[in-house]
Amino acid sequence: MQKSLKTLYCIASSCRSPAKILASAYYRIESGKVALIHTEVPSEFSGQGIASRLAQGTFELLRKTGRKAILKCPFMNRFFAKHPEYADVVDG
Repeated sequence: MQKSLKTLYCIASSCRSPAKILASAYYRIESGKVALIHTEVPSEFSGQGIASRLAQGTFELLRKTGRKAILKCPFMNRFFAKHPEYADVVDG
């Protein structure tokens, strides 16, 4: 992952100590908005709904903190297309 990107939201296992991060959403700030650049879910967790939980948590966090997102991540774009209820946090 590029050094300029930061983790906005992640999902971690609770059954291991220390917890292992299972998925992450990466962003950078562009024009005062949160540009969602990339999501990462290891292939061994594919098909378990983890990426959707990641997207939902990310959009909920943005809503709760009053921030707007620019969707540059293909997965976040697809998730948003299926979940227009997050239109209040998506810019453009």
